[in-house]
Amino acid sequence: MTIKYKDVFYFEDLYKTMHWWLADRRWEHADQHEKLYLEKVSQDGGTEHLIRWHVEKDPQDSPKGMYKFTMDIEFHSLAIKPKEVVVEGKKIGAVIGEVEIKITPFLLINHDAWNNDSIFAVFKGWFFKRHFKPRIEALKLEYYNEVYEFQGSIKKFLQLKQFLPHQDQEPFHPSRSYPS
Repeated sequence: MTIKYKDVFYFEDLYKTMHWWLADRRWEHADQHEKLYLEKVSQDGGTEHLIRWHVEKDPQDSPKGMYKFTMDIEFHSLAIKPKEVVVEGKKIGAVIGEVEIKITPFLLINHDAWNNDSIFAVFKGWFFKRHFKPRIEALKLEYYNEVYEFQGSIKKFLQLKQFLPHQDQEPFHPSRSYPS
């Protein structure tokens, strides 16, 4: 899923909001999630960023190591330039430009969690098809909802239209997007 935004916003606050949302939901590697950070300054003063995150999470109420939620997040910002915005008679520093955030979720199933030397290895294929299929479908729904909540929190921060049936909690940072 992709979120595109082109206007005045607070890049640092967006970054922090996303980081704290992941940390609050107990995603692993939330503190050392950044796999790539590139920054390029063009001749006209605009900055381009390419940032990649990778986070993981074990689902609740499932055997450790059997399933894993993973999410790859990629920021790509173009023509980011400083901009001063007047809000309620005060000048506030922000940036103007375009940002694209791609979220790629994965549900990993560890078929090797079963010991291949045991008697149960013979029934592994049948067991995964018959017994674990409802559990996998429930995990997909749980993960789908969590990823859309994450997308909704980003859209709420950027004041974009959301398509969630329920309202997310208040953002970590008060929104300073223009217009607020």
